[in-house]
Amino acid sequence: MRLRKTSYVNIKVAFASIVVFFFVFFFIYSLVLTGKVFDFFQYLPFSPYGTFVNVPTSKGCDNSLWNHVYSPSRLYVVSPCITISGTITKIERESDGDDHILLKVDSNYPRLTNIFNKLLMKDNIVMEIICKGEADKEAKESCQNYTNKISTPEVGSKVTVTGSFVVDKPYGWTEIHPVSKISTTP
Repeated sequence: MRLRKTSYVNIKVAFASIVVFFFVFFFIYSLVLTGKVFDFFQYLPFSPYGTFVNVPTSKGCDNSLWNHVYSPSRLYVVSPCITISGTITKIERESDGDDHILLKVDSNYPRLTNIFNKLLMKDNIVMEIICKGEADKEAKESCQNYTNKISTPEVGSKVTVTGSFVVDKPYGWTEIHPVSKISTTP
């Protein structure tokens, strides 16, 4: 009899744990889908975006690129200019005309990714070369009369990149956006 009661209690605890896990998971997932991640977490006494200490600042960013960033208010600037290196793992052309590039940052840099990069971007930092292609109707105005001349390297390329280090508030991950310079390294 005692064994059954203990097993029943263990099953109830396990079931409750699973319910809580799924509730938390779907709550955070719904925040990501609705673009409300930053709105929710900005009121907490800790930052799930990470605490960025000793972020390597740099010179050489083209501040005029911000005139062509689609909806710049969605980006929280951590550092106005940073230079880092790493390896490109994925490239996609977004509907706003930007090249969306995933970069596996070299280990000699401080931790520039956060939990959202880890979960949603496989621990890569996002880089965006703005106005590389045809923008959709909403973003068309931001790239009007401007075409970015920065070449997009291929997947697998080792690169050094300079740009603004930001948090994309709707999704929570960190980015280099806009990219001011990118060069391949051997």
